[in-house]
Amino acid sequence: MADESDEILVRRSARGDERAFLELVRRYEQPLATLIRYQVTSLDDADDVLQETLIDAWTGISLLRNPESVRAWLMQVARNRCRDHLRSPRRRELPTDTNEIERHSEGLAYGFVQRRALVMELEEAMLAVPAREREAARLFYLDGFTISEIAERHRCPEGTIKRRLFDARETLRAALGVTVERSTAMTTPKTGSRKQPFPLQRPEIAVGRLDEAPFAVDCRELRWSGVVPEVGTRSLLALYRPPEWRLNSVTGYRAARPATVHLVQGVEIEERSWKRDSGWADTGRSLCGRLTDEKAQWLAEVTRGERCEVRTFLDQGFVWAYPEFERKLEDTGLVRVRGDGSYEMSGMSSGLTEAGAGLFSVAIGEGEFTCLRVIVLEGPVTSPDTVCGENYLTREGRTVFSRYYCGPHHADRFALDPKTTITIDGVTLVHWYDQVTGVAMGLG
Repeated sequence: MADESDEILVRRSARGDERAFLELVRRYEQPLATLIRYQVTSLDDADDVLQETLIDAWTGISLLRNPESVRAWLMQVARNRCRDHLRSPRRRELPTDTNEIERHSEGLAYGFVQRRALVMELEEAMLAVPAREREAARLFYLDGFTISEIAERHRCPEGTIKRRLFDARETLRAALGVTVERSTAMTTPKTGSRKQPFPLQRPEIAVGRLDEAPFAVDCRELRWSGVVPEVGTRSLLALYRPPEWRLNSVTGYRAARPATVHLVQGVEIEERSWKRDSGWADTGRSLCGRLTDEKAQWLAEVTRGERCEVRTFLDQGFVWAYPEFERKLEDTGLVRVRGDGSYEMSGMSSGLTEAGAGLFSVAIGEGEFTCLRVIVLEGPVTSPDTVCGENYLTREGRTVFSRYYCGPHHADRFALDPKTTITIDGVTLVHWYDQVTGVAMGLG
């Protein structure tokens, strides 16, 4: 059964074949669970919504008109369930035990009645949308068709469908009384401009441990970008490489506008880069991210070139490349200093480990900061590709300076500074590069 196509499994499920439906669940439960978890932050509630989604899917699969688009349809069922949950948790009446799926297999109408109120509200608002835009919105948001499927159906380019969906959203927002925050224009360097605010030679940097209890910080930055995902915020990161420690590049991020990824609300972040030989240029990439009460999360990466590629948190490998981070950072004793000055880390996992490691004074040029040091290990320290970062964050949770290390065997690929090393659990890593932020230079 695992080798059968989605279309065959859908048709068998529609005839009441439970094994076929469970195979579909096995194939798509992970992206469904991820989508729901990003919209429903409570783990217990997310489990409930997932089970309700599967019940709805089981009771409604016989009405699926295009079996080959079952993944898109399942994702739309999950979105509808998330909307129900977020609008009014008290209205969620379906039982959530997995064993209830079979008991509800005869109640086809029930799940659709539960969703009908939302559908009727949208249908009423859609009366204000012009016919072509209304049809595109109905197919995409209510019937679960993809943009490419709608374009093929209407024999027009995908860009035309995207424009119709955009126009439909604007009209619907007005009809439903929804306001969307718009970003104000911000001055950005012109392409090719040589102007940038960092010194061409790395400023003097002095780091010293303070004999004080470390404070905890609420870091609202999306890690590795330094930007807070709120419209209008910006960040600048300057990268200095050995042995000359001259400025190699500057990356600028701007939280430009609200963005929605799989119905998860976030912010689109534009990226630009400055290099010594070419000045400022668009990198051809933008990112989307958001803050929850507890985490800073990346949602999507958009890469523009000869073709536009979009990866989201539902795609395999995305969360590995763009992991989510805890907002609260503190020194819990995970990192301990040995008598010889090396470090010992307890509680290592196979993935990314981030831990507070003492309070330090950080002097960069004319600026001086009191910072919580945060050690970041991207994988087990014994792995040949592991990178270690020392990040220094202010009490307000803003990064002022980061120092990165990698294994000495990378010396044939990267310029390293063997004079500065860090030893963790008996493994020595070598100074790779430094990153100074705009915060350190008084740029916000």
